[in-house]
Amino acid sequence: MLSGLLIFALVFTVSAFTPGPDTMTIFSRALSGGRLAAVPYTFGIVLAKLTLLTLVVLGLAAIAKMFGAFFVILKFAGAAYLIWAGIKMWRSSGVSEARDLAVTVSWKDAVTGYALGISNPNAIVFYVAVLPTVVDVHSLNFAMYLGLCATLTVLMVLIATVYALSADRLRGFMKSAKARRLTNQVAGGAMIGSAVLIATR
Repeated sequence: MLSGLLIFALVFTVSAFTPGPDTMTIFSRALSGGRLAAVPYTFGIVLAKLTLLTLVVLGLAAIAKMFGAFFVILKFAGAAYLIWAGIKMWRSSGVSEARDLAVTVSWKDAVTGYALGISNPNAIVFYVAVLPTVVDVHSLNFAMYLGLCATLTVLMVLIATVYALSADRLRGFMKSAKARRLTNQVAGGAMIGSAVLIATR
């Protein structure tokens, strides 16, 4: 089990750390509202990944596929919200507005993170096709399952922290009002780009 867990950790790290909709959205939220603004979205993403992992372990992946249309609805709803949030970031002109944005949509970010994470085709393929090749999910006991959950959670939080701190550090260099506006526009553009990438997958 230990070797399988290590392989899972390595494969998951490579997959999750590679820039994609999840990490770019975390980056854009932190760039606009500070590192704490990325926490709710990260929470939703982690919860979604744990849900997918649990479905595979319980052998319910086939049942989940039956709700494909529902997942598509979740994906487009989440993408639409990201576009709305991205436009709002783009139009934000000051530091206080960026902070207000981070506060008012924090709980929505958690829901959006979960909706996009649970409906992400790449994530579903990873757990359904890749996970069983490195871990024997059919013979897992509860302790082993908890080990997988803990590994996934710790790694995803660390990866999100790297992206959020990088964005926050970049944000720290933007002191003037003009620079702040540019930061918000970059963050908003990244979020809109993530939404388009999600919607077209």
